Amino acid sequence: MINKQILSPNSLAQLAMGAILRVSNSQSMSHISQVSTHEMVDPARIVEKKKQSPHRGLFASKYEFSLEMIPEGKTDIEGKACNINVCDKIYCDDYKPLCFSEGLIELETCRSAIEEVLSTAKSQLSKYLPSNRNENYWGVHPIYQLVNNKYGSDIIRNYQELEKRILSLPEEPPLCSPSSEQKTGDYPDSILHYRDPLCFLNTDCLWSKRSGSHYVLIGSLSIYTSLIRENLDKSVLILENSTEIPKNICSLAVASLLQVKHTICELGALLSIRSSRRSNSIANTPKTELIMESLLIITLARKVHAEISNLSVTALALIDHNNFLSLEDLLKIFEGKIQVTQGYLSKIKMKHLIDDPSALIDKNRLENNKLLLEKEVSSIKIFLESEYRSLVPLKRSRVDFLKEKIDNLRKIVAKGDTTGNAEEKLDECGYVSFIKSSIEDLEGEIVEMETSMSDFS
Repeated sequence: MINKQILSPNSLAQLAMGAILRVSNSQSMSHISQVSTHEMVDPARIVEKKKQSPHRGLFASKYEFSLEMIPEGKTDIEGKACNINVCDKIYCDDYKPLCFSEGLIELETCRSAIEEVLSTAKSQLSKYLPSNRNENYWGVHPIYQLVNNKYGSDIIRNYQELEKRILSLPEEPPLCSPSSEQKTGDYPDSILHYRDPLCFLNTDCLWSKRSGSHYVLIGSLSIYTSLIRENLDKSVLILENSTEIPKNICSLAVASLLQVKHTICELGALLSIRSSRRSNSIANTPKTELIMESLLIITLARKVHAEISNLSVTALALIDHNNFLSLEDLLKIFEGKIQVTQGYLSKIKMKHLIDDPSALIDKNRLENNKLLLEKEVSSIKIFLESEYRSLVPLKRSRVDFLKEKIDNLRKIVAKGDTTGNAEEKLDECGYVSFIKSSIEDLEGEIVEMETSMSDFS
């Protein structure tokens, strides 16, 4: 049976979300289609904010007003946030005191896998791209110019313009590849031989004396794509199976990851085809076909690298613990870490310091960590106390506003009631029940904030 959802066109909201995440393949769009337009709003804000401020790590109070909770006439209220860099201070075990610990541990595991993808991309592709130093020597070569974007980013189309010139290049004689000593001076005629376009993507291939050195690059890229797929699959599996992480976050993060997987699978298939040509001999394969395959590999490798770089502002931004941790959560985590650190310190006795000099190093490290954590705790408490002093009157104002709304509704109902059951009718109204529940929540938050302020001082 044909899945009707697959045949349904994407809505404008889904297409807009796809543009924000920079995804286009059908699998990614299918995951986006699982998210309602309303559920896209916050994730879209998270991604756009990350694009504008990629290095900011801001945490707000859990009592901060959402837009729909701001009292009427108070449109100038803006949420305040505290800038705390905690990425290198929080580990999976530190989340255990929190009620949402399982979800946070899943997020942390997923984040580690995605960061491994980013790390692999950086070490396997970016690191070996030709530099200006290479261009000073190779810049005259038409294939170097083509591969390294001297004619624009669309190297497949630009190849058509350079095809005759490239095909007219003489084949490279054996053992005549340039050596590192030839990297300066005038351009020798010897470099104007035909070389596979892949040689111009990687500095090791560029200066290699080995015939067919680009096949080494193909092998490396094959390993690279395999490692990337493994970590992508790990991340997707965590998100798709999670019952703790919000489903809209999971679906949109998976959409970003599947875009990379789609492209990397294309690259892997092409690398496999090209690698098989070496073992089956390329003698019968037209040069133009080999050139096009190499250019496609280069195009896909660059596309993969761009899409992986994009994950830092899409998938990673969506699963960032900043989105799920409040300052109150951080306070609880840091206070727990201080207790654990103090426990370790109490186990270090004077005898240990005398018998083992390394124990003194451990003691100093633990004391330094404890001091840093205590400074963070102090900063958070100062910030929260100031924040609570602003929020308490605002929430009281909101409570008064909601109570006044109920009183007005009571008058309206009483005016039109002839049975004497106006109060019962009011209590049966779902909207009034919702308002009363909101009042209870707000009053509970006020009590909690006032208690916390008393504890802080």
